[in-house]
Amino acid sequence: ESIDLLKSFNREKSIKRAESKEKALEKMEKVERPDALPQSIRIQFQPFVESGYDVLKVKDLSMAFNQPLFENINFEVKKQERVALIGPNTSLSFHKTIFQEISDAYPQMNNTQIRSACASFQFKNDDVFKTIDMLSGGERGRVVLMKLLLGGSNFLILDEPTNHLDIESKEVLEDALLSFNGTILFISHDRYFINKLATKVVEMKKDQAITHMGNYSTYLDNQVKPTVDKTKNLSYQQQKQNQAELRKQRNQIKKIEKEIDELETKVKEYNALLHQEDILNDYQKYNEVVQNIDEVNAKLETLLEDWETMQTV
Repeated sequence: ESIDLLKSFNREKSIKRAESKEKALEKMEKVERPDALPQSIRIQFQPFVESGYDVLKVKDLSMAFNQPLFENINFEVKKQERVALIGPNTSLSFHKTIFQEISDAYPQMNNTQIRSACASFQFKNDDVFKTIDMLSGGERGRVVLMKLLLGGSNFLILDEPTNHLDIESKEVLEDALLSFNGTILFISHDRYFINKLATKVVEMKKDQAITHMGNYSTYLDNQVKPTVDKTKNLSYQQQKQNQAELRKQRNQIKKIEKEIDELETKVKEYNALLHQEDILNDYQKYNEVVQNIDEVNAKLETLLEDWETMQTV
């Protein structure tokens, strides 16, 4: 669907991205679709020991390899915050089964507890007796995350936890972390995952860290700044005018994003029509639908260009 959508934009950049995705898709390991998706199971993961209010304080942190990576980094992590760290792995024994992997890591757990934990990560019935080397990348990721959460830690530090996870595994991870009653510091480039999980975003720059309260959408809103950076010397009227312009710009961006969503939905609806028998067998109707798709894509491309321009203002 992503490839089809990129091609439908009919732009040089989007076509190249579509071709790149097609090559990646050809190389991807294929597995048969399951007969039915497993029923969702909820489980809460709780820390064994409750932490204090101040979980992590970073003060004047610097790092260099031959040349500086960053310096003067300062930020804090408070109890039960879920902090996304943004900026420009537990190992598994491949010969073990999923059941053995958990049992060996947590010998105090009985069979029922292990099966319940596995089921919460969508490993049910005979699935728990699959060896790790039989699992897909997404399934291995789920085993790693299950081991991590069963550890009873009150502070999790996660590096790109959604990498290589399928949609189902992402949803399992999101639910588990949202129900986790401890504190989380994570690095991710998955903006949807950040938006779902984060309560604070720390933006890493070379010479400082900027903290934004809220999720990724809030962080993006904070990137839209007035055209005049220093407002302290401006008159009250000038400051009010700048604030009004900023609100107007944000509203325009939201309006464009809404129109883009609506047009993308239309493209999908028109593409679906092209597969209907009555359309396929009537060349006039077929051509009308194709023409509609072209018109919507033209509008969509204009809006995308406007959106990109607005982001850089």
